[in-house]
Order: sequence, then structure tokens, then C-alpha cells
Amino acid sequence: MASIEPILRGTAARHHAHFLAAMARHPGAREIKEAGAPSAAEIARTLDGLAAGFEAFKVKNDERLKQIETRGSADVVTREELEKISGHLDRLSGVKKDLEELQTKLARPGALGGGGPGERLTPEAAEHKSAFEAMLREPEDHGRQAALQEAEKKWRGALPPEERKAVNTLTGAAGGFAVPEMIAARIERELAETAGLRNIVDVVQAGSADFKQLVDVGGQAYGWVGEGDARAETGTAGLAEVAPTFGMIYAYPKASEEALSDMFFDVENWILTSTLEGFERGEDAAIVSGNGTKKPTGFLTGAPTAQKDGVRAFGTLQYVASGAAATLSGGDPLVDLIYALKSGYRANARWLMNKMTVARVRKLKDSEGDYLWRPGLELGQPDRLLGYPVKESEDMPDVAADSLPIAFGDFKAAYLLVPLTGLRITRDEVTTPGYVKWYVRRRLGGKVRKSEAIKLLKIAAT
Repeated sequence: MASIEPILRGTAARHHAHFLAAMARHPGAREIKEAGAPSAAEIARTLDGLAAGFEAFKVKNDERLKQIETRGSADVVTREELEKISGHLDRLSGVKKDLEELQTKLARPGALGGGGPGERLTPEAAEHKSAFEAMLREPEDHGRQAALQEAEKKWRGALPPEERKAVNTLTGAAGGFAVPEMIAARIERELAETAGLRNIVDVVQAGSADFKQLVDVGGQAYGWVGEGDARAETGTAGLAEVAPTFGMIYAYPKASEEALSDMFFDVENWILTSTLEGFERGEDAAIVSGNGTKKPTGFLTGAPTAQKDGVRAFGTLQYVASGAAATLSGGDPLVDLIYALKSGYRANARWLMNKMTVARVRKLKDSEGDYLWRPGLELGQPDRLLGYPVKESEDMPDVAADSLPIAFGDFKAAYLLVPLTGLRITRDEVTTPGYVKWYVRRRLGGKVRKSEAIKLLKIAAT
């Protein structure tokens, strides 16, 4: 097992080096160059190590189960060896995700510099971006501040009327400066391409926190008749209003004054990566468990019930009990969870759980002795549980009495995430002497849209 991980990490490092070298060779490129793309054959050969790792895991887990069956418990050495193998599998899966993210970046139009066709800036946007980066380097320079204000004014004036209205509504009294559209667009794109939860829910850009959406809660009724029979009126689908709760999500990166004045310091990427890290963590936590007060409302917020679809209140999720008060010891509740979901949602359904729960379900078998878990052994192919893809989220709770550690459903149908147009940034060179901090923020809302599209596993006897 120890020999597999360095191979994977070596491959990731080589592909990253190829990517950087290709960027240096082709600063104006707008298409992917074969010289910098990862080798599919090399990656496939490398990822074969995951199969060997999972086979070793199964052998050791079978040994543990046999000891429990014959002795009543597994010995300490067997448990420790199994945990070690499981840890290796977790790390290998992490390297696989790194490779997948790198491949996604390489597959993006304009990945090797220059931007894709949709990123070509208008003269006003280019001037705004240039003035913005200049101000970042010398935030106390009044001339640069004035130049940025003038450039921002020109950029706003050049926007189409509907976009200008959204920007003015969101930023008129917010203070600070607008983040240039190319940097804001990169943040949006990178958030969608990361391993976070944004890429599995429905993201709808809006211009106002008054955004609402109507949802069909009953479905259109129907009837059957023969030729010439009278047609009775059918029932009409019911509509319910979904109003996401909004709050201000922010990142607060800081850099030393010396770094900002260094001509080799990449200010744009520093702002980008710092903001991305903060926004991704905040969004993921809010989607799962946001309390709806100055933030989105998460799908675990509220009191789920065992009542089935069509019976419980709109917006309330259904749970399936694990059958045990404080643990998950078998696969039957997971099968029940799958079939509690309507067939129309199962086509795009996935599991959501944290890595500690993954370690538990990886050990589960069916009545024939076959493992329920199947590792993803190709780039872009997720691990699967009972045939459905698994998404990890460390914001999901651990297995414990009365907890809800596993969700299953079509999250794109179920959850609505609403980022408002416009990012703002304000400098702060006062609170930490020798450093300049930047307060980057945007309004974000979210809420469950279709509660029937997600089912929860509750650790409980009934």
C-alpha cells in the first residue's frame, strides 16, 4: 500500500509542472495544447493502484468480520491494520480528486493564458481591471484611488441597462470598490469547478434579494375517458413560493506591504485564491446547515419527519431510521433510503456524507457477502455506494445517536443557491500594522426548493 501513494502524487506533480510550463510557453494561447495536457493512459495506469488498495481493504475487513463471528470481537492488530489501509484509500482518493481538478482546468477554453472567447474584455472593463490591480499594490495612493473610481464609473456606464441596474442596486451604499468583472467571473467559475457543493445544487444568479421562485407541489392531475364521454375538470397543480434567505458572505485576506509592492507578486491570483477558499468553505457549510439568519438556510435545518411524500408539510424533509439507536451496522436502511426517493429523482441522485461515515459504509456488505461500495477507478468517475455516486462533505455530521449523517437525493432539483450579482472589496491597512487586508464580500441566499428530492438517514431505532 505504501508504494501506491507516491506514484499518484508523483503523477500529479508532473502534470502540474507540465501545466505551468505550457502556460509559460504559450502566454497568449486560447486552446489546450497537447504538450501540457495530462496523459490519460498514464493516469489510468496510475489509478489502477486504487483497485489494489480496495482489494487489500476487503481482505482485511473480511478477516475482521470472521474474528467477530468466531470470537465475538476483532483483535487490536487487525483493527489497526484495517484503519491504516482505510487511511491510505482516503489519501489516494484525495490525490485522485486533485488530478480531476487539474484536468478540469486544462480542459477549460483559454486555460493556457489569454482567456476564452467569453472572457475578452471591453476597453472599459480592461481599464477597470488595470486600475483595480494598481490600487491593490498602492492602496494609500490617492491618485490610484481616484483613477479606480473613474475607471469603475466608466465600466458601469458601458454595461447594458439591466446589468447596470443590478450592479447599482447591490453596490450603491455598500462602500469600497467593485471587483472587476473578469476577476469576479473567474471566482464564479472556479467555485463551480471545485469539489465543493456548489456544483451539485442549482445556482441561479439574481439581481436582488427579493428573488423568489414558485414550485409545483402537487403535480397536474389527469383523467381517462372514452370517445364521446364528457370531460370532467381535473385538479390543478398547487404552487408554493420558495424565498431563499440571504446573508453577506465575505473573505478577509491580508498581505504584507512589502509583498504588495513586489512587482513579481501576483495580486490578481492572490485575491482570487484567498476569496475562493473562504467562499467555498462558507457556501458548503450554509448549504448543509445554515440557520437562515443572515445566511442561507441549509437542508439539515429544521425538523425532518418520517412522514412520506404528499403527507408531510411542504419544505420538510423525510428521514429513514437506521434501525439502531447509535450506529449504522447494515446496508438495509441505505436501500430503504434509495427507494424512499421518487424514481424521477433517482436518475440524478447521489449520496452526501463526511469521510468518517465513508469509512463506515465502505465496510458494509449485502446478504450475499458482496461489498456495497465500489471505488471510482477512472478519472472523473466517483466512488459509488449501491450504484450511486458518493460526494464527500465535511459539513455533514458524524454517525451518532439522533444525527443525520447521510443524505441521498437529486440536490440540483432540491436546493436553490442564489448569488447576487456583484462583488465588493474594501481595503483595511489600519487594524494590523505592516499588513493590508481586503474585505471581499457578496450577498448569497439559499434554501431547499423541493423537499421531496432529498432523503435523510437518521441514526435511530425507529
